[in-house]
Amino acid sequence: MEGKSQPTDSQMEWRMDNLENALERHSDILDNHAEIIRDQTVAILDMKKNIDNLNTVIQKLTEQIGKLTSEVIIHPASSTLRDISETEFSNNINSTNLSDGTSALGDLSRACNELRRSIALNATNSKINIKRNYKLTKKVPLNIWLDNINAELKANNLADILDDSQQSDVSETVIERQNRKDQVRDILISRVDDYYHNKILQIKDPLEIVIKIKEFRRAEANVTDSSVREKLYSLKMNNRESVNEFCDRFDSIIRDFENCMTKTPLTEEEIRSAFFQAVSIKFKEIRSANIIRLQATKSEMSLDDIKTLILQLESDRRKSDGQPSDDRQKIAAKQAIITDKCYRCNKVGHRAAFCPLKEYNLWYCFYCQAVAPHKGDDCPNKDNPKDGYR
Repeated sequence: MEGKSQPTDSQMEWRMDNLENALERHSDILDNHAEIIRDQTVAILDMKKNIDNLNTVIQKLTEQIGKLTSEVIIHPASSTLRDISETEFSNNINSTNLSDGTSALGDLSRACNELRRSIALNATNSKINIKRNYKLTKKVPLNIWLDNINAELKANNLADILDDSQQSDVSETVIERQNRKDQVRDILISRVDDYYHNKILQIKDPLEIVIKIKEFRRAEANVTDSSVREKLYSLKMNNRESVNEFCDRFDSIIRDFENCMTKTPLTEEEIRSAFFQAVSIKFKEIRSANIIRLQATKSEMSLDDIKTLILQLESDRRKSDGQPSDDRQKIAAKQAIITDKCYRCNKVGHRAAFCPLKEYNLWYCFYCQAVAPHKGDDCPNKDNPKDGYR
């Protein structure tokens, strides 16, 4: 009986590398957990300190109210406290100084604000720290970089600095707001390469930094409102281009247009129409499908409908005649035994259950000799079929 073969040196080296990488990832996770625990401990101690301060203020306030009301208890007849209004009483309490010279209600308000900030800080520090490794270079798409920036700012409760719609959970002073802006600027300059860093050295406001970077990228690509519209309207799908490749190219042009910050943005109908015209030469079937949809529902196919249909048509073509030579030989050998034919669209390569016309409630009508929203048995031209039907 032969013994088991021993692993080669390269296999052993590969296993050791995998083990080393696994241990390194495990170590990073432990470091992250340790950092989270340290942050939570600091936040909890800070909260305890603020709660103790709040209890002290409440105790002092209670004592002060007791002094003000003792006059009524000891000398009710001569007391003037009963004659003042509720507003005057509140103002009296607020203007009364404690032993350290501070206002009672003012001190109470400050203590509550500090406690609220501590709670918010604890919630922020409890989030899992995710190590991010990305930088903006000339080769990195701007939209990918901006998405990474937004994700990092949200994770650090800083998203409102660049986006006014993202409201901060904590009220803050002018100094605190400036400190958070400085943090965002630090994040931004750490996420660009030296080329872009040199262009924003003198800019302190983080929002202006992002605006400037967008301007630089538009200038580099020579992107203007008119140039992008011209590119979009003249776009055509290549014969050898896959649907996914074309969709990526189309979406890239739309993103370029959005980065122009134009005063006349593209409408959904403009985008749909441009996409429809670009793919209709290669996929002529969508014109018929769109007309039938319009007649049946009084509305044209949406952009998502068009993408779904051409993906199905592309898949159908690949199965029938778009396969590489080796695959065609395999399919031909398999079809010599059994051939799948669809009795819904009258094509081979799939069965009726998987027909792309099924989603749109369409059939191939032998009487009309075309794709139609009815079966042959229900055809209005049944008694007068077109040439070609036998």
